[in-house]
Amino acid sequence: MAERAQFIGWADVPTEAALADLYLDGWPVGSGATAAQAMAYGVPYVFRASAPEADSPAGLMDGLFVMPRRAGVLRAEEEAACRACFETPQGSLLREPENAEAQIAWALDLIRDPDLRRRSGAAWARFAQQSAANPEGLAEGLRRAAAQLLQG
Repeated sequence: MAERAQFIGWADVPTEAALADLYLDGWPVGSGATAAQAMAYGVPYVFRASAPEADSPAGLMDGLFVMPRRAGVLRAEEEAACRACFETPQGSLLREPENAEAQIAWALDLIRDPDLRRRSGAAWARFAQQSAANPEGLAEGLRRAAAQLLQG
């Protein structure tokens, strides 16, 4: 992998986002602010959803969307608005892989298909504008995540 991936530590986000094909989130602990920045710059975000029985989110998308939906604290209109960011004439660009194999397959699909990567990046930018990089949307997502944690 060393010849195909470069781990650079702290980075200038606009510069690195312009060079990135995708943002592969870590596991079992994903990222928050860096993922939101990558999304805002139109970099496809490849995350891994936590297991249904998990009691804490594995990363930004898990905390903002996946876990609140599973717990029933994501209102129908909020879920519809999120999903709308990813809808295209070809179908939804949103995937929720729950294991390493599915996460890697998603990343490989994006690497192999520049058009899919471009469309996915645009979808993540729409999502970021709506929620992840939008202070009000992020605050609402964090409120939902906190409500879910307090219920459990």
